[in-house]
Amino acid sequence: MTIDEFTKATTEIENFYQKEITDEQKKIWFNEVKNMDIKRFKYIVSQVYRTCKFLPKLADIIEINTNLGYSQVKKEETLKKCNKCKDTGYIIYHKKIRDGEKELTNEYMAVCSCGKQKQYKGWEFPDERYRTNYYTPLAVELGL
Repeated sequence: MTIDEFTKATTEIENFYQKEITDEQKKIWFNEVKNMDIKRFKYIVSQVYRTCKFLPKLADIIEINTNLGYSQVKKEETLKKCNKCKDTGYIIYHKKIRDGEKELTNEYMAVCSCGKQKQYKGWEFPDERYRTNYYTPLAVELGL
C-alpha cells in the first residue's frame, strides 16, 4: 500500500465519523498496515463502518484484520512478461502479396500464445446477421 492510498482511505474514515485522526496517529497506523494490500485495507475499513460506532483505534483495525482470516502481508504478484508480443497479446507480422506485377507488403496481426488476448472468430458472433468467415490467427498456427 502506498502512502497516497492510505491517506485517501483514512480521509474516508475521517469523513464517515466526522472526526480527525492526528498526523502522529496516521504515522503509527501507516507503519502497522503499510505491508497490507490496499484491497484488503479497504475491506477492513468497510468492516469498521459496520462494527464500530465511534472513530476506530488502531487496535480495532488490527483486531478486524485478525478476525478476517488470511495473512495481511502483501504477496508479490509474479507476472510473467512476454517478450514475443511485449505484453500486448498480439504479434504484428508482415506478408508479401502479389497484385499482378506489383508486390505489396501488408501488415497483419496474430494472437500471441501468452494468453493476454483471445482469438476473434467471426463465425461465433452472437448476432447471426454480423457473422463472417474472418478470424484472427494464432501465432502458433503461423509459426511465429
